[in-house]
Amino acid sequence: MNLPPANKRSRLAYVSSVIPKLSATFIYREILEMDRRGYELVLYSLRHPEDGVLSAESLHLRDRTFYLLPVPVTRLLEAHIYYLCVAPVRYFRSLFKMILPRHHTSKHRYRSLLHFVEGVVLARRVEADHVTHLHAHYASQPASVARVVSLLTGIPYSFSAHAHDIWSDRILLPQKLAETRFVACCSALASRELVKQGAPCHAEKVHIVYHGIDVRRFQPPPAGRREACRLLAVGRLDEMKGFHYLLEACHLLQQAGLAFRCTVVGEGDQRGRLEALVRQCGLEQRVALVGAVPQERLLDYYHEASLFVLPSLATDDGRYDGIPNVIVEAMATGLPVIGTTAGAIPEAVMDGVTGFIVPQRNAALVADRTRCLMENADLRDTMGRAARHRVEHYFDSQQTIAPLLALFDRACGVKPSGSRRQFGRTGE
Repeated sequence: MNLPPANKRSRLAYVSSVIPKLSATFIYREILEMDRRGYELVLYSLRHPEDGVLSAESLHLRDRTFYLLPVPVTRLLEAHIYYLCVAPVRYFRSLFKMILPRHHTSKHRYRSLLHFVEGVVLARRVEADHVTHLHAHYASQPASVARVVSLLTGIPYSFSAHAHDIWSDRILLPQKLAETRFVACCSALASRELVKQGAPCHAEKVHIVYHGIDVRRFQPPPAGRREACRLLAVGRLDEMKGFHYLLEACHLLQQAGLAFRCTVVGEGDQRGRLEALVRQCGLEQRVALVGAVPQERLLDYYHEASLFVLPSLATDDGRYDGIPNVIVEAMATGLPVIGTTAGAIPEAVMDGVTGFIVPQRNAALVADRTRCLMENADLRDTMGRAARHRVEHYFDSQQTIAPLLALFDRACGVKPSGSRRQFGRTGE
């Protein structure tokens, strides 16, 4: 491996689709933990955060992040002309490596061309920032852009792979796996799938690095805070979260004469469908769709609930969850969880121990397991304590980040600077 010279201070950069993002708390929390440990970070985001709710803990990252898109025409032309003049062979070799390999669809090939255009612009910035290693979050667009930067500049890169970027939005994974220094996967399932998509000969580059949370912040509530028979679900209102099955389960519980309340926290393109289902099932007095909520308010919802339900599923286009952060957060606050077999959820939720795992797309079983927990306070308490214990031992952010830091050290020579530093130059 070509490690940086001993007299050259390592400087690590992160690139992701959006920094910060409410539905990707695991990225900015990782950044904050690395900053706390003294790593000198530079942040690059492909797009600006959408207007709307952002957690207070992440707001300051906006002012310390360079946002690539939209790219001013003058900056785009300057970057491409620069590399055409000073490194024409590398420029065209990078272009051909992005567009010539086999792509799953013509749309993916066109996207690779766009990623090349974007990557050339970012490469100028990365060199100006004296970055020594680039780490991308998501194996799709962010890793593609990081790959272009690496091909043009020789700066090594690595990436973290999650879920949709492996199973449904996979672009040039074999090439990326061959070139990258390492890949961090957030579940064992993702690790196995990435090796299958890439090549077994590069399996040693793929490592499991679970996302962690701050277990000191996500604590169980004081005694008496929880409301009996209060269901909670948190996530994007997206088809793969399976919230329509949760509402169907609520309808079954209502028909059985059970008294309960269900709160769904999140926003997304399925809101209209879910609102219509609430009206159709007559659940207006039972179910509340409260929209997006910042992290500072989310803890109250965890503390008021008596159990957590997330009936995720694999969509027809191949999308499904890894380990949703909200499940780990709920478990940390002592909530038993009802999840499904979708994705890597069973890696977090132990069936019959910390909650229940049910088959996908089965509202009747979701209702049955929910009723079981609603009617048995002792079982809820026992599972809730087991859930908390599991998170403390396997998903504490101060522990889960350790293997990632070791990878940065071994593969790239990236070490902390020894003192708390800022993230890099302010975005333009």
